[in-house]
Amino acid sequence: MAEIGSKEKLKRYYSRRPRNKSPAHRRKGIWIGNYEQDFLLAKLSREANYLARLLIIYVIGDFALTPLGGLETRPVSNVTTLGLATLGLLFIGLALNIASLILILRHYKRSPIFGIVGSVLYFPAAIADQTGLFSSLSPPAGIAYVEVVEGIVAIGIIVLGARILRNKTVSVP
Repeated sequence: MAEIGSKEKLKRYYSRRPRNKSPAHRRKGIWIGNYEQDFLLAKLSREANYLARLLIIYVIGDFALTPLGGLETRPVSNVTTLGLATLGLLFIGLALNIASLILILRHYKRSPIFGIVGSVLYFPAAIADQTGLFSSLSPPAGIAYVEVVEGIVAIGIIVLGARILRNKTVSVP
């Protein structure tokens, strides 16, 4: 029997072969090592994970407050000038919270600042709506409930963002 290769060559060949062929270890037909896989699936800290979930709930609630969400039944013609200004603040806050969510998922250490500022910008619109300064018509019951829930979520984002900034832990080492 002829010798195919030395023992060292066979060890090198078999040591480079991927051992686990489950789909979780493969990306588009290319095998990736543990380092790249850990980089792609890096873990967030517990507080950053909660903050990301709260930001997702905030974005869904903010979408529900728009006419596209189906809960807003008041015509746009009844919105006051102050209502339009607070509506602009609401959409700026939404954009900042979406940016915060993206930056948290990218493990940017200052990302909670965007979430805190975006959540603070929610309150002028909610206060104007509840006091009757947003529109000449009173808010529908569905909008009032969503505003209360979103206010609680915004407070949670502010508190968790402050805790993350204090601890400076966005990702698990």
